[in-house]
Amino acid sequence: MARVDRLRDNRVRTLIRQIVPSGGAVLEVSCGRAGLLGQLGGDGYAVRGTNFTAYNHSEKSVEIDNGVDVMVSLPYGTQIGAKVTIPHAGVSRVVKVTELRRLLGKRRVVIN
Repeated sequence: MARVDRLRDNRVRTLIRQIVPSGGAVLEVSCGRAGLLGQLGGDGYAVRGTNFTAYNHSEKSVEIDNGVDVMVSLPYGTQIGAKVTIPHAGVSRVVKVTELRRLLGKRRVVIN
């Protein structure tokens, strides 16, 4: 993992610890191999990820919904329960804002 990725992951983990109590839910959109989610799961969070394409060698401890096209919508109602969502930087900002607002409602946090 590149140094920049490790620094970002450490910052995100610190923010999540400040916002979400242990055991809270975290959803990462376009999670790749789910390395960050694996770490958060080890910290005691309920984690879930999405990807458009399945990745080889993904984190085995993380539930990943593959085939999710965020340009259309996320396959969850507002009952997903995630307190924090981490959208991938490559996802269209307009789609992210609109879809994540629908998914998360008023009292949720998006870390980009």
